[in-house]
Amino acid sequence: MHELLTLSRAARLVGVSRGELQKRIRDNELNTFEGKVSVSDVLRAFPEARLEDDSALERVRRIKAAAAPRRDQEIGLPRPEVLASRLTCVSRELTEAKAELGNYSELVNAVSEKLAGLEELDEAELRSAVRSLTSWLDELLRSRPRVPRRTAELLARDTFLRMIAAQIKLIPSGHEFFVDGTDSILEAGLRHGLALRYGCTSGTCGSCKARVVSGDVLKVREHEYEMSVTEQHLGYVLMCSYTAVTDLTLEAAEAHDGADIPLQQIPARVKQLTPATNELAILHVQTPITQRLRFLAGQSATLALEQGAAARLPIASCPCDGRNLEFHVRREAGSSFSEAVFSGAVQADGPVFVTGPEGNIVLAEDAVDPTLFLAYDVGFATIKSLVETAVATDNAESYHLCWAVPREDGFYMDNRCRAWADALDNFTYTRLVLDLDVAPAQAVRALSEGVNRLEEQARCQVYAAGPASFLEAVRLWLDEARVQEERRHLLPVT
Repeated sequence: MHELLTLSRAARLVGVSRGELQKRIRDNELNTFEGKVSVSDVLRAFPEARLEDDSALERVRRIKAAAAPRRDQEIGLPRPEVLASRLTCVSRELTEAKAELGNYSELVNAVSEKLAGLEELDEAELRSAVRSLTSWLDELLRSRPRVPRRTAELLARDTFLRMIAAQIKLIPSGHEFFVDGTDSILEAGLRHGLALRYGCTSGTCGSCKARVVSGDVLKVREHEYEMSVTEQHLGYVLMCSYTAVTDLTLEAAEAHDGADIPLQQIPARVKQLTPATNELAILHVQTPITQRLRFLAGQSATLALEQGAAARLPIASCPCDGRNLEFHVRREAGSSFSEAVFSGAVQADGPVFVTGPEGNIVLAEDAVDPTLFLAYDVGFATIKSLVETAVATDNAESYHLCWAVPREDGFYMDNRCRAWADALDNFTYTRLVLDLDVAPAQAVRALSEGVNRLEEQARCQVYAAGPASFLEAVRLWLDEARVQEERRHLLPVT
């Protein structure tokens, strides 16, 4: 039985990243058919895949509260874990039935071909031919192929996942993502690192309008925006108000660089101010629920306080949550904004005005090459947003983060970096104490030693954020490593 899976679904079924599948394809370990891979090839490439360890059951338990039946339902649903087990059994039965149906379909075609040749025979020849046909049919039924156990397990798992998570393909970009639990289409797309167009996220502005090309959707929340009759007939929906019932093909607008996102001005509030070190504070800003900041990883925003102090800072949080923004503020002499933060003038729930986004160095779209992130000191704020987005999109073959600081106590988010390395098989993390006052040659040598475990450095997409002296050392090292200019993305941090 020839079954094809999309790369996203195949990666999810065997528990690897899309980047790992891309690498196997480049190494000719996997063949693709119109962008898909066959079940047999996937199982051959990943013989160690533990298909019986169904993490989807745990996912159902985590959404237990959302899956609970409403009081107004006449027939209550069983417990989520019971329902999940039943779905697994049904999935296995459907897979076996589908395989049997395919076998019998082939058998019927073969019998029809043989019967067609009997019309011209005389009576004696016909009796002999019928006996031969009967023997052939008996033997074929006894030896008919069965679906290999591991193939059946993978297909049953795929059927189960289709019931709890719908896959969405966007056009014209071709991006793919899954909608889990009670997520809207917009929430799921943003969580997977995609730069979908949106505005209020509450069904008022209509910015997240998209056209359903194929598949079924369900409204999960009411919206004030009114679709025209023509838009309704063409299949347009608001992504913030609908979820996917089945796999979807969706025509939706996405941002590809900074120029695709308009400058926004948002009155916000300080949610929390947390000291990270004596010289650095983490500022959390929250926008109104009806007005979120739409931005791309790697961009910045200008923060203005009520008393007039302002500063342009890299956005350290993931674009998947445009309402809760994170900024890393360094203590700087002569900066009125920094003085306000460290003097106690900035308090929780205080007003702050956000203008942005700014900047145009963002993640290379759909890049599957190994990705190297280089941060110096507070340049980590920019890199943090890039890392979180890259991990969410899950396109790259591997990720390596090298964080350099002037002093050993400067790794103010070391636990976060270690957590990434612990949780992701294709993520490595290196700490580097680097004095930028040393000669450039020494800085380059230290930087090279910091990432010397990274193979095929010339193939990497490189993102570096830090002061000019650090970026100059990075340039010299990239020259030595023969990394092409189009693979270099250098973000100065003052």
